[in-house]
Amino acid sequence: MHTVWILTLSMLRRKKLQNLLTALLLLLSALLLGTALTVLLNTENLFEDAHRKTNGSQQILTLDQGLHDPAFVYRWWEEQSGVQVSKLLPYKSLSGLTYNNESLPNLYLYMMNTPELPFGVDELLFAGETSPERIPTPGTVWIPTSLAASSGIGEGDTIGFQAPGGYFELRVSAVVVDVPYGSPFSTSARIWMNDGDYRKHLAAVEGGDRYMMGLRFDDYAKQAEYWTRFEQALNSPYLETRTDFTEISAFYLILNRIIGFVMIFLGTVMAAIALATIGFTVADALLTNYRTIGVLRSMGLTITGITAPYVLQYGLLGIPAIGIGLLLSRFPAAAILENTLSVLRTGDVPLMLHGTGWLILTGILLVLFVLLCAALYASRARHILPAQAIRYGMAEADSGRSTQGNHKGGIGLGHFPVDLVIAARSSTGSRRASLFTGLIALVSSSVLVFGVLLLSSILATGQNAGQWGYDATDISVTIINEPLLARSDFAERLDNDPRIAEYGWYTGASGLLKSDEPSAAGTSMNVYLGLLDGSYDSLGYEVLTGRNPRTSDEVALGLNAAQFAGRTIGDLVDLYIRGEKRTFTITGIYQSVANMSNSARLVMNMPSDSGVQTNLTERTAFVSLQDSADAEEVAKEWNTAYPGALSAASQASLIDAVFGEAVRSLLLPLGMMGILFLTVTCLIVYSVCRIQVRKNSRTYGIYKSIGLSSLRIRRSVTLGIIFVSAAGATVGAIGGIYLLPLLLNRVLSNYGLQELPLAVSLPGTVAAVLFSTAASAAGCWLSSRIVAKTSPRILTVE
Repeated sequence: MHTVWILTLSMLRRKKLQNLLTALLLLLSALLLGTALTVLLNTENLFEDAHRKTNGSQQILTLDQGLHDPAFVYRWWEEQSGVQVSKLLPYKSLSGLTYNNESLPNLYLYMMNTPELPFGVDELLFAGETSPERIPTPGTVWIPTSLAASSGIGEGDTIGFQAPGGYFELRVSAVVVDVPYGSPFSTSARIWMNDGDYRKHLAAVEGGDRYMMGLRFDDYAKQAEYWTRFEQALNSPYLETRTDFTEISAFYLILNRIIGFVMIFLGTVMAAIALATIGFTVADALLTNYRTIGVLRSMGLTITGITAPYVLQYGLLGIPAIGIGLLLSRFPAAAILENTLSVLRTGDVPLMLHGTGWLILTGILLVLFVLLCAALYASRARHILPAQAIRYGMAEADSGRSTQGNHKGGIGLGHFPVDLVIAARSSTGSRRASLFTGLIALVSSSVLVFGVLLLSSILATGQNAGQWGYDATDISVTIINEPLLARSDFAERLDNDPRIAEYGWYTGASGLLKSDEPSAAGTSMNVYLGLLDGSYDSLGYEVLTGRNPRTSDEVALGLNAAQFAGRTIGDLVDLYIRGEKRTFTITGIYQSVANMSNSARLVMNMPSDSGVQTNLTERTAFVSLQDSADAEEVAKEWNTAYPGALSAASQASLIDAVFGEAVRSLLLPLGMMGILFLTVTCLIVYSVCRIQVRKNSRTYGIYKSIGLSSLRIRRSVTLGIIFVSAAGATVGAIGGIYLLPLLLNRVLSNYGLQELPLAVSLPGTVAAVLFSTAASAAGCWLSSRIVAKTSPRILTVE
């Protein structure tokens, strides 16, 4: 055992830099894996903690169509044992608000007539330092953290609203965590008003009060039984809007699940690279110390005694490195969680991270893999025969091939410039080292390209809006005050404006989709109905398969809605629309990130007996221009011409309001992963090239002795690495574009996206390949400094 320890300590002392690089690589691998695990484990914990603190609802019933008596619905649920019910919350709807003299149009506002706290279910958590009253005081409102964070609104700020009765302003007295309607990227928000302000400012809103209420089950698994009894009491299906827990939680979890999935996958790849690097280093050490191992074996040292130092060496390196990496992972994980789930934070309460046990288990597994990898490669020493090792310094067969090779003719490199010859020999002299370098560049490039692809795809949502489930028009116009501006009058203006290429009137409603196959959600699903007076195709709506509906008896279903109903193109499907059952033929299936594809598309020109046309007001117009560059100017013109009557915004601004936040949230984790992989690439190539430079030191000494400068030699060696890494990075770019998104699609499929709409950025892809190649070149250049620092005589002697 004493001999084993001496050999182990000798390896640690003699190769300090190489050991340091290996430890750093293991640390970075543990850092990435630990960050990913912490983000994944705590995303759900943070949401569940907030949901528990607020006694959050598991279902929200919105009674906005007048199809059921709100008092009856509330009374029935309140009488059920095992179900907690919030107060019945009256509200009216408005679109958009004004802050700092700027309109924020991409908002659907529920203007709540706030009852006294507590609500019973879906309590509000106050995010500020103040302790507000039990209800908003006159002239003030409470707003959700999602609206405050995305718009920069804080306590004490004044915000304005345009209602049919006129424009009014209220001061923000509190910012609250409102779990059901406060998720990131939300385009809806509950504004909590004082009863007097509610009645004064919203009296002219058409349709009277609407209501919502939250339900929380003691045993959520039994909710289907409650709903069966409830619909029996109604003597009909529940025909208004029901939002289930999966929809409430979806957009709190989606971004961090994407981040966590990507980081877990890439962390695993980085750990595999670290293990491969250890294997490469051990295998190279066996070849370098071939004669020494032969001597030790001839002196009676067993294979276990030769293998053990390598295992102990990497165990002593791995345990502290992996431990430090996992400890440090708490900091980037906390930063990512703060960035993506700030809407759930209250005050200055420190972020408590869970999952220590999983991190410890991950660390143990990583250490075991390191030890196993070192033992596996070190066990190759059993094939070393002492006599051959002492005589040849390698296996006899290898010695024979080497000697035979020395008598072979050249391979025709003498006709090329010296720099290229040296570059070629440095890259082909060790095929294993070149292959490993190319593989590292491949992985690094694929990671960088995938990050660029993900960001560019989200940034290009405006150009690919139809593939995300949105329209692809230039301007969205919402008439917010019908008495001031009739739809027909504005339609006449659109017809007479030569700048307009196409437009259509759109509205949304809630419907009930029936399925013949009972599922966990029962036999019915609430779906969002898009109703268009115009052509879906002309306005840029796309489908995955089939086509958009064109007649009143056709429907296109969202992906998840179609899967729930068990229907495909050509099948018939039943929909309840405003209480009436209608049968439609499915013409297409589409994906939509909005509503998680729990939606359907219908045309507006339905028979009057359906009740749709006479009971819904189409107040939103999607407008395509002859020249898209005029969108901002035309929207501004209409807002100026009809102040208080409509709200017009370019699609670019609406898309940015939703997806800009996603881009900002992704920059930190994707940037961190890019930097980590570039760092790892540089470190690994440095380590590999340093080994090769030491092996070829005599050759470089001869080059210097015949007049080649150190700079020229280093430049030539680096050029060889550039060739190898550029080839690997190019292949990696293809993998980053075509292979990694396939894995991400598995995560997104639960959120209504079957295929992530990709937008390849050629400049970004080229930059990623160049950065990966540059990291490899930097590692090689740094490792070759020994050539410049050492004299030709010493190099030749070595």
